[in-house]
Amino acid sequence: IYSVMKSIPPVYLRAASSLGAPPMSAFFRIYLPMSMPGVSAGGLLFFILALGYYITPALVGGPGDQISAELITPRPCSRTT
Repeated sequence: IYSVMKSIPPVYLRAASSLGAPPMSAFFRIYLPMSMPGVSAGGLLFFILALGYYITPALVGGPGDQISAELITPRPCSRTT
């Protein structure tokens, strides 16, 4: 995400402000659309890594093993009120 945001030339924001765009409008109309490919790629990488840290121990561990992925899994309550 950082590399994509760093590669956007600041000249575009200066040009927008010299043409009369307020800073928030310049950000939402210029900077944000240009950085969306990096934000979406970073979000996808994060999701894949997070899914891997949850799914892999659940698949590798057997029914008798206690793994942290299974500790955070919500289970239905067996008590009746």
